[in-house]
Amino acid sequence: MDGGENSMSAKDEAQAQSLEAALAILKEMLTDAQYQGMAARVESTSDDFGGTAFRRTIAQTYGDNWTGEALSRKERSLLTIGLMIGLRTPAELGHQFKIAIRNGFTPRQIEEMINHAQPYVGILVAAAAGAVAQQSLGDLGIKLTDRTPEDE
Repeated sequence: MDGGENSMSAKDEAQAQSLEAALAILKEMLTDAQYQGMAARVESTSDDFGGTAFRRTIAQTYGDNWTGEALSRKERSLLTIGLMIGLRTPAELGHQFKIAIRNGFTPRQIEEMINHAQPYVGILVAAAAGAVAQQSLGDLGIKLTDRTPEDE
């Protein structure tokens, strides 16, 4: 029985390290308010129904997947947004648009991502993604029509 308890402890320690790495990355990619909300949710759900799954998801998604060295955060944002558009997950897509801005994308580049996805996912899915982008960036005080020197 000792072996099982020790391996469980090692598993818990590994997840705790992944969760710590996840929170460090999220602190850099989210606004202060978004990060505080996420960190509070991670802390408050530890004993809630579904809390284990939520913490595991955050640890794996951001602590494990976003810490690799082969892709930059900007490249990961591009890939993640493409996946979220294709999977039709508007709530997560909204978060990812905000993260993309923090990872260096311009509103014009986000618009181009949606335009590029349209032939693959269809006009209705792309239009829905556009609406999510407008709302998400609007939450940050940004309009999709805003242009930066990079866009010129």
